[in-house]
Amino acid sequence: MIVRVVYSLIEEVILRFEMYVKLIQDCFKVGIVFFGLWSLCFDVIFKVIPLGVIIVLLFFIIVRFLRVPTPATGQIEAIIGKDPALEDTINENGIIKTIAHRGAGLDAPENSLIAFKMCNDKGVNFIEFDITLTKDNVPVLFHDNTLERMTDCSDLISNKTYDELKQLDISVKHSFKDRYKGTTIPTLDETVKQLLDSEQNMFIDIKDNNMQVCIRSKQCFILILKC
Repeated sequence: MIVRVVYSLIEEVILRFEMYVKLIQDCFKVGIVFFGLWSLCFDVIFKVIPLGVIIVLLFFIIVRFLRVPTPATGQIEAIIGKDPALEDTINENGIIKTIAHRGAGLDAPENSLIAFKMCNDKGVNFIEFDITLTKDNVPVLFHDNTLERMTDCSDLISNKTYDELKQLDISVKHSFKDRYKGTTIPTLDETVKQLLDSEQNMFIDIKDNNMQVCIRSKQCFILILKC
């Protein structure tokens, strides 16, 4: 009886061993076939199609399927108005005639409230301005990383708190510095409130790659729109 049981166990072990050996052999065969087909396709592709063409095709596929989707027509029209070429009757207030880059930078210190007011007085209803963060994370309007081009200070703007920036005059190197003496760097809050009151549209250029700029800017708009 014991001999039969032992024989049965040995027989089952042998069967299982043979089954695993066959499974390994089948997997090995599948691997060889797959590797062979892959190598064959790879060789054929690179022999028939130049490497440069393959790179261009891959780049096209990436751009085609991973690009940021085009905004809906309604969203575009809400921001910049309808295309004048496609409209029979045109709403003059909804058409971009002029965009003031950093405000009236030649006539007044760029990215300043006085420059934006001058644009409004001249009928410019679209304003582009730049946002960056101070050391204490206050969103302010300034284009450069350093203060040197517009002020008497050569430090990085990110090294200054807003209270320190308020002491700087951004008109000191402007052609009409005597006319705009004492012009300071405005905050995003001040700018948005003024432009909304004057019904001017905004194009905002975020200069800092820090995500905190977007977060603080969004908070600013939410607070202003709630008022």
